[in-house]
Amino acid sequence: MDRNYKGNHKSVARKTFMITEVLERVPLNIGPGQIIEIPYCDKKDQYSFLSYIFNGLQIALTVAVDFTLSNGEPSNPKSLHYYDPSKNQYINAITAVGKILENYDSDKMFPVVGFGGKVPMVLDKTSHCFALNGNIFDPEVPGIDGVVEGNIGVKVVYKNALKLVKLHGPTYFSRFLSYMIDMVEYETITCK
Repeated sequence: MDRNYKGNHKSVARKTFMITEVLERVPLNIGPGQIIEIPYCDKKDQYSFLSYIFNGLQIALTVAVDFTLSNGEPSNPKSLHYYDPSKNQYINAITAVGKILENYDSDKMFPVVGFGGKVPMVLDKTSHCFALNGNIFDPEVPGIDGVVEGNIGVKVVYKNALKLVKLHGPTYFSRFLSYMIDMVEYETITCK
């Protein structure tokens, strides 16, 4: 604070800190009758993940699979798409993340899309955004693990697509990201 003799004090600096930082770093030897003046204090609550969930946060998982050739042919044990489900990195990631987030998704329906591969209907060029269930207008499938109430889940759709989609490239995320932005905007408009 730049103190002016006329009383027009000017703030010359501003620092944001937590009171615990001050107490840890600066030994305060405050005796009786001494005062520390803090002209402005803003308390900000820190919320936990569960606080957001209990207050209505909606979580929606979207699974995007990279079908570029850089992942390796599925027949190769070093491939991220290796046919053995226990060694397939995509199945492991879908399971690890999906099984947690599935519990917080109200409808348990998950869009599953791919990019960077050649799909059966258009084998002459790479597709940078395609639905693994074959329906780009409704790419959602129920559940993570597989057959749920007679339907196909995320992991089953991925395994089926792996047999049909030819790995190719290059890796372009922009079409997938634009597609997801459009989906979120549509949901926001139609749900109000």
